Parts: sequence; C-alpha cells; structure tokens
Amino acid sequence: MSSNFTKREQEAMSDEFFNMMTTGIHYGLIPKKISEIEFDVDMLTGQVAFLEYWPSSTRKPEESTRVQIPASLLDKFNFTVASEFLRRRWGE
Repeated sequence: MSSNFTKREQEAMSDEFFNMMTTGIHYGLIPKKISEIEFDVDMLTGQVAFLEYWPSSTRKPEESTRVQIPASLLDKFNFTVASEFLRRRWGE
C-alpha cells in the first residue's frame, strides 16, 4: 500500500479488504483456499461489481475465476473506507 496513506488509513483499508474477503467466503462467492484475489472497485463510489480469484500466485489466465456479485449482495460489497480516503486525496 502506498506510503502516501497514514498508518491508520492503511490499517482501515486492510481491515476493509479482509472484511470483503470474509463476506465473499461467507456467501460462497470465494473459496476458502485461494492465493490471489482482485476486487473490481469503482473508486469514486467504492462499489464492487465483480471479483476475480486464482488458486496460485502465478495468476495463469486459465485458472482465473471471475464472479459477478449478485444484485441482492451488492450492498455488502462496498469499499467505503478506501473510496473515501482516495476521494479526499484526489480532492473530490
């Protein structure tokens, strides 16, 4: 994470990331044993529409799994902390 963020901001964003992973596992969108994950985040709103994961850190395209967040769960996948910090940094 960028050193442009304070320690408190870095910890808050890290907590938010791990909460999203836990939520994804809880709702069966992410398996418990993965190596790599990406959330497609609209950084202005924090909303996640898709996530993608891989079983290994090599990120082979054929091992990628892309998951659309169901509409009924969209409210549970929102990076509000990260998007607020970034909006402040960008002056928006």
